Order: sequence, then structure tokens, then C-alpha cells
Amino acid sequence: MKKAQIKIQEMAFVLIAIILLFGLVFVFFAKFELNKIRELAKQTREERAITLVRTIASMPEIRCSEETSEAACLDLEKVSAFNESSSLQRKYEKFWSNNYVTEIVVEEIVPSRKIYHIYRGKKGNVSYFSFFPLCSRRECSLAKLSVWIRTD
Repeated sequence: MKKAQIKIQEMAFVLIAIILLFGLVFVFFAKFELNKIRELAKQTREERAITLVRTIASMPEIRCSEETSEAACLDLEKVSAFNESSSLQRKYEKFWSNNYVTEIVVEEIVPSRKIYHIYRGKKGNVSYFSFFPLCSRRECSLAKLSVWIRTD
């Protein structure tokens, strides 16, 4: 072989090596960026879930009527209706699943321990909650509103 052919082959091998090196660097960079994007998406879902707890509590479907003296409270009769009616829960299923919600539970804490399911789906892996008064026409009790979300 002539010297010129050897030089051309060396140059081709060097170019292939450089392309492979840049390819590997790109793959590692893409993997790193993908992990950052996944973490950001998880954080965004969690922030949305925290906001959702307040939003759910203020929904007219479960919020106390204007007759009740408590400003931010849950209506026991409305919450019980959600608990007893699977068709009512299914009506909101698309809304909940679009927000990564897997389960919504109202747990009456004081004076008795009763659990009301506003939405039942697969168990999520993260729960956010807040405490609200749970009022009927005669009295109010303390309740915990829990929202379970999917973070994967």
C-alpha cells in the first residue's frame, strides 16, 4: 500500500473514533438530562397534589353549603354520597386520573373514626393531607382529607 492510502485509512479511523466518542458523550448527557426531567415532573406532580387538596376541599360537590357557619368545611352528607355511590365516583374518574390522583379519602377523626372514600383507584405511593371540619346540619367534627397520587 502506498503512504497516501495509509494516511487516508488513519484519518478515517480517527474520524470514526471521534464520532464514537461524541456519540458516547451525547448518550451520557441525554441520560443525565432525562433524569433531571423525570425529577422535575415528579416534583411538579407533588406540587399539584398539594394544591389539589385545597381545591378538592373547596369543590361545591363536597364543600359545606352557605348555611353552615364554618367557612372551609366538608359537608358530611355530600361526602357520604360520594362514599356510597360508585357511579358518582366514576363521573370524576377522568378528572382525578388526569391529575395523577389514585385515591381520595376523608377520615373523620374526632369524635368517631369513620372513613369515607370520595374516589377509589389503585393505591398511590405518596399521600398529601390537610385537616378540615366535617360538618352535618347539627354539629362539626375534625376530619383529615388525604389525596394519594402516583409519582412514577
